[in-house]
Amino acid sequence: MIFNWTICSLIGHQLNHKAHKIIINGDTVIRVRNFGFGLKKVYKTSDIEGFLTYSISGKKNANEYLYLIAGDEKVAKLSTYYHQNYQELKLSIVQHQIENLANERWTIWKHLTA
Repeated sequence: MIFNWTICSLIGHQLNHKAHKIIINGDTVIRVRNFGFGLKKVYKTSDIEGFLTYSISGKKNANEYLYLIAGDEKVAKLSTYYHQNYQELKLSIVQHQIENLANERWTIWKHLTA
């Protein structure tokens, strides 16, 4: 029972915090959690300080994660795994002159807690 609860909690956490619908429109970034069915949060691009990227290589594929940073908070998480239009979103972020803060080393702990 504890094992099942732990697995369901981890899956729910991953979907809530990583499966976002992201809309970059003019000078705003809109994040809607839970595949676009959750709460909507709007950020001005001027409030976003930059983004961090992580590359993860596996035996069969490679994924990239991008975290938009505002203050001390990671406000949106994009990835090639969850977003089919990841390259388009990343290009839009770069075109809005949001700074690339770093390419960090990926660890499982960072992935689960982000």
